[in-house]
Amino acid sequence: MPLIKLLLIVVFAFFILVISIFIIVGTIGFGPGPADYSYDLPGGYQIVRSSRHDISIIPKEGWDPHTPPLMIPAKVVEVAFDDRYILAKRYKLKPAYSGSNNSYEIPDETKVEYYILDTLAHKIYVKSNVNEFNNLRDLLKVPTSLKLKDVETFKVRGK
Repeated sequence: MPLIKLLLIVVFAFFILVISIFIIVGTIGFGPGPADYSYDLPGGYQIVRSSRHDISIIPKEGWDPHTPPLMIPAKVVEVAFDDRYILAKRYKLKPAYSGSNNSYEIPDETKVEYYILDTLAHKIYVKSNVNEFNNLRDLLKVPTSLKLKDVETFKVRGK
């Protein structure tokens, strides 16, 4: 009889241990990783990093999928902003494993896009090379003091 009691105690302790591990992993093991962050931008936008290559600029309050908002998709690599404009440089993404069913994507550094998001006029402009981008900056009178910076520099002040 003492052996059965001991066996029941061991099984019960193991059960409690397994449940505890699931609770701990469920509360701290999933969700944003330590390298993920968000950073508030003007006009109700934010930089959001949810994985190594998923860094985008999206509305802070979310959006209705039936009326997609102005946003800058991943992978944003450089950003500048003032009270009106958000400037960004991004690498388009490509399949990491071409010919595979795997949906994981990586940046294609040969395919660059430059964005100007006018948060007051609610317009977004996209250019495929830096010369067109700079010409548009001049046309829109975007301050020359805005210099694109590595998006990771905003992590330190992120939330």
